[in-house]
Amino acid sequence: MCASSCFFFQETPPTSSCVSNTNIVKAIRELRASIRSWARPLAIHAMHLREKKEATLHSMEELCECRRLALLAISKLLSKLEVQHCNMDQWKLFGYVTGFLASLYGHRLGVFLNMTDGQVTKAVHCPEKGDYLLKVEEHKTNQSFGLAKMLLSSQEYGWLLSSIQMKNRLTAGSAKSKYVFFNTNASPSSLLTRYLQMAWLEMNLRGVPTFTSLRTAMATFARDRHGEDSEERHSMARFMCHDTATSDKYYAMDLTIKQARKGRLLFEQAQETTSTRTLHHCDVEEHKTNQSFGLAKMLLSSQEYGWLLSSIQMKNRLTAGSAKSKYVFFNTNASPSSLLTRYLQMAWLEMNLRGVPTFTSLRTAMATFARDRHGEDSEERHSMARFMCHDTATSDKYYAMDLTIKQARKGRLLFEQAQETTSTRTLHHCDALVRVEVVSGLTPQSTKNLPCPEVRPLVASALTWQK
Repeated sequence: MCASSCFFFQETPPTSSCVSNTNIVKAIRELRASIRSWARPLAIHAMHLREKKEATLHSMEELCECRRLALLAISKLLSKLEVQHCNMDQWKLFGYVTGFLASLYGHRLGVFLNMTDGQVTKAVHCPEKGDYLLKVEEHKTNQSFGLAKMLLSSQEYGWLLSSIQMKNRLTAGSAKSKYVFFNTNASPSSLLTRYLQMAWLEMNLRGVPTFTSLRTAMATFARDRHGEDSEERHSMARFMCHDTATSDKYYAMDLTIKQARKGRLLFEQAQETTSTRTLHHCDVEEHKTNQSFGLAKMLLSSQEYGWLLSSIQMKNRLTAGSAKSKYVFFNTNASPSSLLTRYLQMAWLEMNLRGVPTFTSLRTAMATFARDRHGEDSEERHSMARFMCHDTATSDKYYAMDLTIKQARKGRLLFEQAQETTSTRTLHHCDALVRVEVVSGLTPQSTKNLPCPEVRPLVASALTWQK
């Protein structure tokens, strides 16, 4: 806000201003530096909030139990309301119906608030399956995702029709609300979250739900069940009307130890190693890209985890009775050791390995192996990039990632396929000639059977040269 004011002041200074343009630039520079200093603590604070959210996340079993119990309760409440209307029963009905649908589809509160009678009656009916496609126009992300959709069974659709019929009976001869979940002043009920919590409490389920908490749970289950970059997860996200990028950034979506184990396996496979060790999950808050990628994660074997514990125990022995550093790799003044790169190089030299390593050079090597082993646009490579907390676009732009001959051949093939042509020309790579014989089974003598006369001598000479 302050920076925006300064920019406005710089571009359109008042005639009475005595502040020079140089001083305005200095002020903007200081504000930018101050804002940058806030960014990292705010990112860490957001991570802690996500951890708290994850601790109270509804389980899949709770959502399934919610729908099972809601089915029983809704039938009873509808029967009671047909005999005699009671406000408390009406509120409970709204809570059970919205709880059932929200625990299935993870839609926001606004979808239920803005659901109208006309949208219900215009729902698309499929006679073969007996279900109804309901579309709600007004919701938070309708500009990006269009109409919010729910596919309802005949029974679920009947609940909404019963709510409309109940409203018609109550407001006969007077102005009535156009909303399905209504209140007495012809506007959408603003207490749907409270009604949901009443129903949840009556079902003896854990926690205090909101539509957002149910949505978060559904988004998390979609990722854990179907995979981070799977088509199924993206389809569910479109159904829920939200972007998976938003989900990954703001929702309680830290890696589980199972996902971290899969990530470690990718790193080991990129270096052609395997691991069957017991592993420990370790998260690090402070690092360069924590605003974009959250916690930096490492999955450690029992032996590797023991090395860190030994370092902590050594520090405790050395600093017994005095102030000690909170860092694992420590120095004498309670701050992180600033010479880790030098220590790495000392160890590297003692192992008689080539070159002079830095943490950046090892990172570059890992990024290159990931691309060459798993493919440029593969899910595995992107998973490893997230594990390393960097963007593959940065990797491709700045790291030592020249094309291999195999990748160049694949690229050429894509260009030829895009033009719907085939090529039997000799390429300027020796192993391209080998492929002529391996793929086609040709010999120099059998080239006379090729359909194109111009190609026969070329292929024959190539095969003769190869032999």
